[in-house]
Amino acid sequence: MRVSKKEKRRQYRIIYELLYRNGKVYPSIIARKFGSGRKTAAGRLRKFFKGVTYQNTKS
Repeated sequence: MRVSKKEKRRQYRIIYELLYRNGKVYPSIIARKFGSGRKTAAGRLRKFFKGVTYQNTKS
């Protein structure tokens, strides 16, 4: 099932807030917050870090 841009932004915000509180977050915790599967949460987490790394290196 496709997810809207608004929903993705909400999910990325959840990841950011979880990482801000704890330095370590597992996909299973994120999956519970999203109400989705662990694989979906792991994929979002990978994309989140890829985006953060890309934004930090952009000139």
